[in-house]
Amino acid sequence: MEYEKIKLSEDKLEEIQRIFNDFDKNKDGTICVSELEEALKNLGCRTKESDLKELLKEFDKDDSGILEFNEFCQIVSAQMTDSSSDEFLAEALRAIDTNGDGIIPCSDLISLLTVVGPRLSMEEVEEIIKEIDPKNEGFIRYKDLLKNKSVK
Repeated sequence: MEYEKIKLSEDKLEEIQRIFNDFDKNKDGTICVSELEEALKNLGCRTKESDLKELLKEFDKDDSGILEFNEFCQIVSAQMTDSSSDEFLAEALRAIDTNGDGIIPCSDLISLLTVVGPRLSMEEVEEIIKEIDPKNEGFIRYKDLLKNKSVK
């Protein structure tokens, strides 16, 4: 198995497998490349159309138009390696900040983390909120978070 070549944590691989399975509608172990962009978005990877074409050229070697799980993992791994964690977090937080004031209500973050993407449990979300809102203010200033915290 080629998973050894992919440098992703076990948790991340499980998340990628879940997203892949969500897009594998007929459960044949493949997804269509037309679904790739949406699947990557669900994993927090933002990819330009030109980048998608390059990724497909690199990882869909047989030009079949379908991706097996290992090919998908390699694409996700490449996407995550290409952008720094802080840049990725900043983009994600800006997307959540609907009015652009640099402040995100914890309630919005809770909704996002329990409904979209990897769908965390309330216990996991509460741990995250305690860490990023230690004063229990009910909101985070994400610019401060990015300045003072390294992303795990």
